[in-house]
Amino acid sequence: MKFKIFLSFFLLTNHLFAQNKRPEEFGFKHIQMQYQGDIKWQSIWKIISIIEMARVMETDTATYAEDAIKNWEKIVAGSNNTIAKQGDSYKATYGFSIPPPINYLSKLKIPILVTYGTKDYRLVSYVDYLRVETFRQRKKNFTFKAYIGTEHKFFPLKPNGEINYDIFNWDKVANDWREWLKMK
Repeated sequence: MKFKIFLSFFLLTNHLFAQNKRPEEFGFKHIQMQYQGDIKWQSIWKIISIIEMARVMETDTATYAEDAIKNWEKIVAGSNNTIAKQGDSYKATYGFSIPPPINYLSKLKIPILVTYGTKDYRLVSYVDYLRVETFRQRKKNFTFKAYIGTEHKFFPLKPNGEINYDIFNWDKVANDWREWLKMK
C-alpha cells in the first residue's frame, strides 16, 4: 500500500501544535523531518505576509507594518515563551511561521495533496511559492487545491473583508480530500 500525505495547513499543523502533540499521538503516520538550514530564513514567511497586508492599509500616520515588524522582533526574542495573555504565545506564533521545508517535501515520491484558502493571508504566499516551485522542479506527485476566496478555515470573505460563517465549506473540502484519496 502506498503511503499518501495531504497537507491541510489548518487541520493538521494547527491542531497538533495547539495541543503540543506529535502526529503519531493521534494515530497519524508521520515522516520525521528536520531542517538543518537557517531557521531565521524560514521564519520570515508568516511575518512577510502580515507586513504585506499591513502595508496595504497603512498611511503616512498609521504605520501598521512598522508596528508588525517591532512585534515580530519581540516574538523572535521570546520564541520559547509559552505564556500568552490573549491569542497565541510567542512560541506558537514563531512555530506557525516555520513552514514545512520545501527541500524535504520535494524529495518525497509519494502523492501529496496541499489544500488552502487563497484569502489565508498568513500562509498563501508560502503555499503559492511551494506550488510554483513544484512546477519548476517538474514534480508530478503534488496536487494543489486552492479554495478561491476562502480564508484559513475555508470560509469565504464578505466584500468588506469579514468572514462569512453562513457559508460552510468543510463538507466540500472533506469530500475533495476523500476523492483525492480514492484516485491515488
